Amino acid sequence: MCNQEKSIHANEDRKTKMNADKFLKHGDYQWYTSDSGLTAIKWKDKRTVHLLSNFDDPEVSTQVNRRGRDGNIHPVACPQLFVDYNNNKNCVDKFDQLLASYKVDRRSKQWWHRIFFYFLDASDINAYCIYKELEIPKMKSKDFRRSIINGLLSETLVNKPKSPRTPLIEISNYKPFVPSEVRLESSKHQPVRGTRKSVELSVELSVELSVELSVELSVEFSVEFSVELSVELSVELSVELSVELSVELSVELSIELSEIDEKLRFET
Repeated sequence: MCNQEKSIHANEDRKTKMNADKFLKHGDYQWYTSDSGLTAIKWKDKRTVHLLSNFDDPEVSTQVNRRGRDGNIHPVACPQLFVDYNNNKNCVDKFDQLLASYKVDRRSKQWWHRIFFYFLDASDINAYCIYKELEIPKMKSKDFRRSIINGLLSETLVNKPKSPRTPLIEISNYKPFVPSEVRLESSKHQPVRGTRKSVELSVELSVELSVELSVELSVEFSVEFSVELSVELSVELSVELSVELSVELSVELSIELSEIDEKLRFET
């Protein structure tokens, strides 16, 4: 059986029934060991840290330095388990940390694009780890990536002088100039100032125009209204007259016919 240490999620300590985080002070820890030798340990650093291990003895503890709120460094109790984990942990965590800094990965509808971008990032990080092992000046990960890009590009493209941009719209430097004599003394380009007489005239003109317009409108309206009334009245009168005449004629005709009928009967 190989020796392993693994950090676990905070919710997994419910099965071990450990104390809540609020009851632990800085440097306190709790642990439980199963029958198979697997140890679950909980340590209160700045935050609560959980760990599973089958390698170290949980009763062995040491001290680590932590900076307090006052700015001074104080020793804090720490299980030996966490010290060994930080010193001998796998490089996966560091790889993921470096990978998350400057990714070239992009979203794509093709699934194999993501794998290709991951291989690019992995090869870059592995080259950076080898570079740090060499006895040469140190370099940040971002600068190392830039040097790789510059090495892959052609020297003519890297060292090519930048040409000045030509604007899409040509802006003329000419500005119109008006002499001060014309601008300050001449009144051709300035608005005309009104007087009281001009105001009175404008008021009179507006009144006259409004009166004329109102008269014209009233006349037009009265003519239209009178025409409509005359038409309606003529129609009504003609209907009434026609009805009366038809009634009278029908009555007269019926009387004459009755007389003629009586005469004929008397003669027979």
